[in-house]
Order: sequence, then structure tokens, then C-alpha cells
Amino acid sequence: NASMVAPESGPRRSGRLQSWFDPVLDSRRIMLPTAALTLDPLHSTGIAHALAGVERLTAIIGCHSRAEQQELIERYRRSFLEETEFLDTLVSTAYETIEHFDRFTAACMLYFAGAIRCEERYQRDDVPTHLWNADDREFVEFVDWACERLLDRGDSRFDEKIRERLRPWNTAGLMDPTVENRYAYT
Repeated sequence: NASMVAPESGPRRSGRLQSWFDPVLDSRRIMLPTAALTLDPLHSTGIAHALAGVERLTAIIGCHSRAEQQELIERYRRSFLEETEFLDTLVSTAYETIEHFDRFTAACMLYFAGAIRCEERYQRDDVPTHLWNADDREFVEFVDWACERLLDRGDSRFDEKIRERLRPWNTAGLMDPTVENRYAYT
């Protein structure tokens, strides 16, 4: 029996990215990713995104050369914008396929493949410039291709095609039909 009291104009609708700002306001004011972006929490990316932002901002603050600092600020902006677009693709594809469990799980596996690869890079001290492996152009192109397959309801062999092309980044055995979406990888 609840009724809306605010805003008086009624509910507001937005696109997929509820808010998305350039995180660099000027050379002395830079937002953390979670302040510059509101994205659906489907894959719980907020904490990782915020911590990566803190790590990147620490490098900017600790930089003594003005020219190098400007370069790091631009890299911060580019990383944020590119990984945000990439993450939006992953999340929106998952939601567009949510009513088809096999397609939805495949969409989620794309996210996990990127997240796992990114974590493995951190473990090797190969600090990525973008989260979710979004700085790997081949992986990003593969994900774009895979999302197209997932959204093509006429493609009944999408899972085989995606599983095969995912192989170079799939260190956790994702999309293995014999394990029925249960993975022992940590």
C-alpha cells in the first residue's frame, strides 16, 4: 500500500549506466571509479574497481614529475573509461540473456574468465592497466564477438563456439559441460 512521495515528477529512467562521469575533474580532483560510475552490481565489481582506483591514484600522488603525473592522470582516465565500457558490455549481455540459463551462464563465464586472468596477472606481478583483462585487445574483441553470439537466439551452437575461442584465456576450465557449472578453481 506504499505510495511514492518523491520526486514529485515520478520515477526517473536512465540508460544502462545509471551515472557515468569522467573521473578526472582537473589535475587536483580525481574521482575513484565508484564515485564516477554507478553500474549494476551483478558481478560485485565495486570493491575491486575502487581498490584499483586507489592503487592508480597512489601512483599519481607519489609522482614528482609534472609531465609524468599528467601522463598517469590520462592513463587513469583511459583505463577507467575503457574498463567501464567493457564491464557494461559483460553485465548488459548477462541481463539480456538472463531468461535463457545456458546463455546467461555463458555470459557470466566471460566475466569470470576476464576476472581470473586479471587476478593471475596480479599474482605474477604483471599489474594490468585495466581490470577484468580489459587491456588485452584480443580478449576484448573475443568478448564482443561472444556477446554477439549470445544475443543471436538463432545460434544453437553458441556454447561450443565460445568455449573453443575462450581457450587461450580459460585457465579455470570454465564452460566445461561435464562439471555442470561447478568449478574447483580458486
